[in-house]
Amino acid sequence: MKKIRRAVTVVLDGCGVGSAPDASKYGDVGSNTLKHVWDLKHPDIPNLIELGLGRILGIDDEEPVGCFGRMTEKSAGKDTTTGHWEIAGLTLKKPFPTYPNGFPEELIRKFEEETGLGVIGVGKIEDIFNHRGLTQSDHAAGNDACIASMLNFMKKDWRGLMFVNLVDTDALYGHRNDVDGFAECLEAFDSYIPEILGRLGDDGMLLLTADHGCDPTYPGTDHTREQVPLMVYGLGLNEGVDLGTRETFADLGKTVLDAFDIENDLDGTSFFPLLRG
Repeated sequence: MKKIRRAVTVVLDGCGVGSAPDASKYGDVGSNTLKHVWDLKHPDIPNLIELGLGRILGIDDEEPVGCFGRMTEKSAGKDTTTGHWEIAGLTLKKPFPTYPNGFPEELIRKFEEETGLGVIGVGKIEDIFNHRGLTQSDHAAGNDACIASMLNFMKKDWRGLMFVNLVDTDALYGHRNDVDGFAECLEAFDSYIPEILGRLGDDGMLLLTADHGCDPTYPGTDHTREQVPLMVYGLGLNEGVDLGTRETFADLGKTVLDAFDIENDLDGTSFFPLLRG
């Protein structure tokens, strides 16, 4: 297996996969964003299903090409910032504390000073992390623009982490209870997946996940406290591995650092040993 040089983490904003164990504390028992959208609209998303979403949702029995699982949020809260911070290794014990330095200092220091790896933010990532800790950023607006930016960065010779937020499922459709729009947005993203995978190269790793739920079929227009999907793909990585239910979103950030051979004390448990071919 070739050493991982590039990790692309794409957050499908609001795309939860079922009530979290503590959903009752948030009034969200029974929420299941992607399953409810699937049940009502059956969106045409063959690439997401092939990457493992079919197994996550229990709608397809075929062995996927990606490794798959789900992650449970440990932090208090169900907002975008909290979800992204936990993905990056910051588990919050109380809602909305202030982290003015953005990404954990340890992560950025080791990326830039010790390894020469960069951190690219696409979409509202720079806002979520207070414009700190990014070596490059493009505050593109809307999924199409963000995906175009991501693909443009992927054309270049870069090493490190790219963190992408695709907000439309949440902002345009989840909050507005627009099931049709949500399904169409999933289909649009799915159509880009072959090109995204084609630009990973033989030293890249794609990680697809979400930051919370935003069930357009659920009463109200707020986020929903849900587990989130986890799909991982890369040439040379294992295929079809069930990664189980992770105890925290921080497992993703821990795994990225593990793939780059960076020692760290961030929260979470790496699942990279399960991916290694």
